[in-house]
Amino acid sequence: MVRTRSDDKRREIIREHQKCRAVISSSKVDTLAMTAAFYPLSYGDVWPTGLPRNDFILRDEPLLPVDMQARLTRLRDMLQGRRLVLFMPTFRNAQESAYYRYSDSEIAWLGDWLRRHNAVLGLREHMADSARTYSEQFASLNPLDLSDRQFPDAELLYREASLLVTDYSSCFIDFMLTGRPAISFAYDFDSYVRLERGLFYDLEFAFPGPVCQTFAAFQTALESIFEPVGEVQQAVLAYKRALFFDHVDDHNAERVVARVKRLADLEDIGARLTIGA
Repeated sequence: MVRTRSDDKRREIIREHQKCRAVISSSKVDTLAMTAAFYPLSYGDVWPTGLPRNDFILRDEPLLPVDMQARLTRLRDMLQGRRLVLFMPTFRNAQESAYYRYSDSEIAWLGDWLRRHNAVLGLREHMADSARTYSEQFASLNPLDLSDRQFPDAELLYREASLLVTDYSSCFIDFMLTGRPAISFAYDFDSYVRLERGLFYDLEFAFPGPVCQTFAAFQTALESIFEPVGEVQQAVLAYKRALFFDHVDDHNAERVVARVKRLADLEDIGARLTIGA
């Protein structure tokens, strides 16, 4: 039997996963996804405690760490009372050649839309992206630099954003906790799903807002994105959020600590029983 590079990579991943004692998840549905992603760990090794990072989205501001409160103040100073449109694209293997190329007329339209809605674009390109293609393309819009160098915690950006624009990034899941609108500009949907990275979830089913595969569809979505939603749409959004979050509170870290303590207690009891035997 010939061993391929793919086989070697798979074995390397399995060895890394075997070093994990447990993995945390945010819901029962997410537990299934993490079980598949962290093979050979089992379903029982995934704890649906909620993710501690999400505590920073929902926690009352005075209870946030002092450094986070300072960064929130700095962000608000940058916004100057404007709505924040947070743009968070996912990473592409080909980087510069894979990102969407906005035409001059499209950039001009976006600038007009921002002005009409008293909004500013906040740009947070992926930390592994070295091309910074969108920073270059959107320069005329004077976007805010919301990179991880400026704001290490994306959760603070979610707290302030009036709208999230992404493509396939899983940031949309955490953003659902805010209850605010999101748009997916999935301009290369077919090639991304088939050739790039694929998706954990069906995007049309899971995404809490419009999924746009053309700029024209993106324009249409933007024009109505701040309009009030009806009861049916509210129910749909609540259903989607429930798929990803068993807990909508700021006690995720507490639950993780409790599980770790319980695990330590069980292992201590096991060690005593082994010694006694």
